[in-house]
Amino acid sequence: QLLVRLLGAVSQIGPISDLFDTTAPDASPIQAIGQLGDIIHPFLRETPEFDDMLLGRLIVSKENYPFLTLKSAPESAHIYPTVQQLEIIKAAAGGRRTFLSRATGDENWSWQEELAKFLKAEFSYEVLNSTVVDPGSLPFDKLHAGEYFKTVIVKETKGEVFLQKLFADLQNLSTTAIPWLPAQTLVKEMDMCLDVEYSRASNKDFKFDLNVGGKMVFYRVICEQRTNLDHIISISVYENDFKFHPIEHIDTIAKSWKFLWFGGHKVEIHRWFEPRYLTQKDWQTLVDYMMSDFAVRLRFEYREILEAGGIDVHDD
Repeated sequence: QLLVRLLGAVSQIGPISDLFDTTAPDASPIQAIGQLGDIIHPFLRETPEFDDMLLGRLIVSKENYPFLTLKSAPESAHIYPTVQQLEIIKAAAGGRRTFLSRATGDENWSWQEELAKFLKAEFSYEVLNSTVVDPGSLPFDKLHAGEYFKTVIVKETKGEVFLQKLFADLQNLSTTAIPWLPAQTLVKEMDMCLDVEYSRASNKDFKFDLNVGGKMVFYRVICEQRTNLDHIISISVYENDFKFHPIEHIDTIAKSWKFLWFGGHKVEIHRWFEPRYLTQKDWQTLVDYMMSDFAVRLRFEYREILEAGGIDVHDD
């Protein structure tokens, strides 16, 4: 009877290709998909895949639905999906949660509450209190910015496999596409945290030149051991290229002349610009802006998950 109902659902929702778009923006604990894999996969000619800046190609886990996992090292770690990724996964699973509710009989995923509590505990200021900063009020121009955040569950028995694969990928990225990425530091912090119950490490790397501007890279790695000895690891990376507005000076020069009974008067305005030096106040403004910019991404990608966990998030 279950098979008949599922086949009926397939006929109602139409072609699977219409249910999701794998080019959608990237938009997690755990519900086993051992039985789900047998039910869902035969009806999916394609499954959603996502490109991740640091982790590479991600696919839906067969062990822990709706988590994602590395396509290059399946099930070595499970990544919490963002709200946007989750919507694509749900659509691919049947649209309007048809397959999910029929296959599991339960749409109340406890992982949402667990993730929400973790985010609130570790990012309370960024998620709940940080407000959007008006770029027009800043003493610098944001030339380029890139922010990244992911939360991963690493199994105790597969932590080394995951970190070895991640280290190789991050080293490659840091020498090619993302030269500012602190690859070795990130993996070192994650490796250390797998040996303790809790760890938190963060740092800011800053470079500044009067003529060409500056770059600030912020990273944070948080690790918390779960009761089953697995670890929840969150990785945050933010990079910002900026250039301070020069200080404008206006000099007014009055000139007059007189010859016999002839005379004249002229005022000349000279504008010139002086490079702006970085002050302590400017530094703090830059840091505050980075945190607010990072918070916008967190709220965008995890708002519904936070709200599902009973945590109110203000609108941006």
